[in-house]
Amino acid sequence: MPAPIPNKVNAWQEHWRFCRNCFSLFWNNEPNGNKGFCASPNAPASKGHVAAGWDFYVAADTTNPPGGG
Repeated sequence: MPAPIPNKVNAWQEHWRFCRNCFSLFWNNEPNGNKGFCASPNAPASKGHVAAGWDFYVAADTTNPPGGG
């Protein structure tokens, strides 16, 4: 089911993935291959997230960034 897009969305960030072990979204496009830290007891020895499923796009409003008054 499509979701409505708020009027303030003016940018998208892709490469967010679902972790099959801890069930969270994580950034999956670091040039060095860093997958972040997965706190799940089922995490691999590297403790990095394991991507599963789709590549998510996160909407952003770049006209009012956090901390940038």
